[in-house]
Amino acid sequence: MPPRRRVPETAPRRSTRLRGDPSASASTGSVAAEASTSADVVPPDPVIADRVLHLDGSKVRGTGHWRGIIHKAKMPRTVGVDERLRRLGLIHFVQLGHMPLDHSLLQGLAMFWRPETHMFFFPHDVAFLYGLPTTGRTVTGRTDYDAIQLLQDFALPEDTDMAIVEKCFRKKEQKRSHSVMLKKLREVWAQFGVPGADDAGRIDRYTRACVLEIFGCELFPDSTGDSIPCFYLQLLQDLHSSNSVQYNWGAATLAMLYRGLDTAFINNNINIGAPWLLLQLWSYARLLLSRPTITKDFEGWGLPDIDSCPPYGRKWTTRQRSKKVTGPTRSGLDYARDVCMKMKSEHVVWRPYDHIRDRMPRCCQIDQRMFLLRIPCIHYWVMWHYADRVMHQFMLYQTVPPPPPEVWSRMEQLMGYQHHTYRGIDWHDIFANEVNKWTNTNEATVIEDRPWSEDIWTDYQCWLSVYGGAHLVLIPDGAATAPLKHTLREALRDCAWAVTKGFRRAGKKLLRGCSTSLDIVGEAHRLPRLLESKGLQSDIESIPDTDDEDSAPEPGSIEEQQFMRV
Repeated sequence: MPPRRRVPETAPRRSTRLRGDPSASASTGSVAAEASTSADVVPPDPVIADRVLHLDGSKVRGTGHWRGIIHKAKMPRTVGVDERLRRLGLIHFVQLGHMPLDHSLLQGLAMFWRPETHMFFFPHDVAFLYGLPTTGRTVTGRTDYDAIQLLQDFALPEDTDMAIVEKCFRKKEQKRSHSVMLKKLREVWAQFGVPGADDAGRIDRYTRACVLEIFGCELFPDSTGDSIPCFYLQLLQDLHSSNSVQYNWGAATLAMLYRGLDTAFINNNINIGAPWLLLQLWSYARLLLSRPTITKDFEGWGLPDIDSCPPYGRKWTTRQRSKKVTGPTRSGLDYARDVCMKMKSEHVVWRPYDHIRDRMPRCCQIDQRMFLLRIPCIHYWVMWHYADRVMHQFMLYQTVPPPPPEVWSRMEQLMGYQHHTYRGIDWHDIFANEVNKWTNTNEATVIEDRPWSEDIWTDYQCWLSVYGGAHLVLIPDGAATAPLKHTLREALRDCAWAVTKGFRRAGKKLLRGCSTSLDIVGEAHRLPRLLESKGLQSDIESIPDTDDEDSAPEPGSIEEQQFMRV
């Protein structure tokens, strides 16, 4: 696969089929028609840079190449476990249910992700779709711990033999030796059995094991989907106190998804661990063209009460049990990409939760201003979130977004941290500036009371057309590459002929384009040899920019007509 090349930071390119297209904008939670205004309405943004992403068709075509894995948590729950999950703020999520991932849809959406803008999701989507709290203490802390001792003390039966505990971990020489294998964890508890209601201590341990499974399978999965770092146990020690610490699992999940999408975009890495079901449910809730049709809706909203009811995402996971579904889903990458490209404003549900808000979990009933934050989402790393970039989702007045509050160098530093490679570090101290922003959210709240209006919509379209999407170059798969290479070589010969016949300026320009295309399909090595065979130097830039009138064909000649066809 050719490396992804960064375009020199000159004047930003205007809209192409994918950049600035209404469909590309809609897929990021914001819709814009083609903008024709001048670039002077776009404020300088030090973070957002023009990028070119090369996607190898052999890697993205079909569902089998996207390896985002979401396993289902399988450990049975009891009444005692559910009570503890309620105190942790996870009881709504465990009632979400499960469904297969639509890999093609996820790939199609990921193509329009921008690491610089982070414009897919908002905390209220996590609250409504997953039922997770979006307030509370940030999910971060120390990583200097004895993983084996931590697992034995908090998540396994008291009398578990040390040899059994050690088998729950990968080999010590492997990089992720601090992660427990969930399969082994299930086997241990299957051997000892689910604890009875009268054994509170063992229920505590079993609950922590269940939470590790939920984290490792669904909320914070790694690339295997079957292991989880033990440092989460440090956050789960108090399961009984009425004033125990409430963690911001919603922001942590959002940070996990942002990081997964950033990795997929920047590194062309398709073996990624992230809560991909959240992306799929977000698409179903907001994008009409991507959702399946449900013939029988879920009817248990708000039951038994808002402290225990399922989240809005249950609307879509229920369909897997009823099997009463029709609609275009799992239909291949080409279909998913076309859906994203054809999206218009009328195909977006901007306020999907208003009709059912009062029957949603309590975490959705908080002050709505808590969802309007320019603030970092933290989960042992930092991912910035900007609520003011798509105010249409709140039906509030949209202005041209200001630059981010952090310099790009700091953001790159934050994104570069790998928690599993730094031992003995308290991430709460490393991220102190970002963590402190959660102690005074008033300063991070977007202040806007004006209702949605299209007064400044054209200027916003211009900003979005420049910064709202990547410039994508899709490399065909193996079946189509051979004829494409042949066509490019033929075009290259015609361009070289044009130069030799005196059309230097036009031929040089065409040769540059052919050179770029050959590089994309891995045929750049043929260029110097072909030019030399035509009596030209191998360096295109050495060709003069002025035409040679003495060598140029006569007007109307066969040779000129041949060149004009080129």
